Amino acid sequence: MIRRCNDEDFNPIWTIVNDGSRAYKGVIPVDCWTEPYMSQSELRHEIDDGVSFWGYEVAGELAGVMGIQAVQDVTLIRHAYVRTSHQQQGIGSRLLSHMLEMTPGPILIGTWQDAAWAIRFYEKHGFQMVPPPRKTLLLTRYWKISQRQEETSVVLADRKWLDQERRKSLMNTRAQTDRESLDFTRFQAITFDCYGTLIDWESGLLGAMRPILRAHGKDLTDAEILALYSELEPKEQNPYQRYRDVLAKVVRRFGDRLGFSASEEEAQSLPNSLQDWMPFPDTNAALAKLSAKYKLAIISNTDDDLFAATSQHFETSFAAVVTAEQAKAYKPSLAPFRLALERLGFPPEQVLHVGQSVYHDVLPAQLLGMSSVLVYRRGFGATVPTEGDPDLKVPDMQTLARLAFQPAT
Repeated sequence: MIRRCNDEDFNPIWTIVNDGSRAYKGVIPVDCWTEPYMSQSELRHEIDDGVSFWGYEVAGELAGVMGIQAVQDVTLIRHAYVRTSHQQQGIGSRLLSHMLEMTPGPILIGTWQDAAWAIRFYEKHGFQMVPPPRKTLLLTRYWKISQRQEETSVVLADRKWLDQERRKSLMNTRAQTDRESLDFTRFQAITFDCYGTLIDWESGLLGAMRPILRAHGKDLTDAEILALYSELEPKEQNPYQRYRDVLAKVVRRFGDRLGFSASEEEAQSLPNSLQDWMPFPDTNAALAKLSAKYKLAIISNTDDDLFAATSQHFETSFAAVVTAEQAKAYKPSLAPFRLALERLGFPPEQVLHVGQSVYHDVLPAQLLGMSSVLVYRRGFGATVPTEGDPDLKVPDMQTLARLAFQPAT
């Protein structure tokens, strides 16, 4: 029998959670495991935060529980566990089927990325894994978990959520047939990604990496270098460490992947090269034009001293500069964006974010209610390939500046 749990079920729920969770011991990261797995105070906090538990009874005793929690526009499945003595009897499937029947809207589920059996269980019931870039943003938006847990978790979505996302994508695609009608008059400020949007990041990156690779007899195309970089960099950014250290470690990871050992001088040559990376030819003129109408700000995945060196190449000053070092997090984390909004003093709907990455710029900005512009100069380049729908797509900064002063239609 399936029924909604009440206050008298608190201790049985707590017992089932800690008994059933033993399947995860040795699978999830050691630093994420605690004894007990969930304390009574943590369970009470979850219930107070809106998690409602349903239970499956066998002979008058709860044998399994599953929680649901409405968060914004989705429902989350939370804390699904079955007593070890009653596992492999279809209890989890019956509870999940009940939740699907009683929930009209889209459903998301989070679980540990190494819990292969849990992932298979949800996939058997029609859920699909959300791609990693979108996964990070969903965990940030809908769950209250640590950054470490975000790094080691996955998100699965039901058919309703997937269909909803496809409809949104189709509508945005149709709308983008003429996005020059974006009303720039509602914006008070524009925030910019720096490297790749204002600064020719890829040319600088390739210029630094080619000599290292040639010195070790590695002949990679530009596209291969950028693709490998886009894979390696995010892995070094979590947990947070300074960008100078991230870049040095990326060089060493190139060596690990390609079969050579990078020297300390070679590892430091990449972060040391940033000061020489130059703006795109249209950057300074576009910034000068935009600064006459908007407050301008920077949101960049870099260190304070590295940006200070880069800023010497700009001819326009910025009302705010937010770095990963200040936020102690890298985009696509929402922390740098929130810090920028706080410093600018405008609500999200009055701030336009401009960047060259769907993953790092478009998706997190939209989650906070900011409009976004994708500067699509060369494709994904050295960033993670990700689907997304910016409010406007432009080929360069010059086009953006022209559209910003074009009368709204």
